[in-house]
Amino acid sequence: MEDELIFSKKWFTLDKYYFKILTIITELADNTSTFKGSLSDICENLTIQNSSGNKNKIKAALAYLEKNNYISVSIGKKIYTVIITNTSGNKNHIIKT
Repeated sequence: MEDELIFSKKWFTLDKYYFKILTIITELADNTSTFKGSLSDICENLTIQNSSGNKNKIKAALAYLEKNNYISVSIGKKIYTVIITNTSGNKNHIIKT
């Protein structure tokens, strides 16, 4: 069975780094478009060093994406729960992996 990643068309107009973060979150998310994990998990999947600088960049990107209604974020004990918003409807691209 092939996996599918769903991208909203508006994601393609984002800065490259924000798009990468959304792509990784989408890839790691479960079937309810929810990702639960640490910033280290995101670093690992972005294949970047697990450093405080990179974690701060990811935090800033998550804050930006949340502020602009791409995601909803909650944090508990260093575990981030990220819910992807606006992925339903007819304006999506489905990419089979």
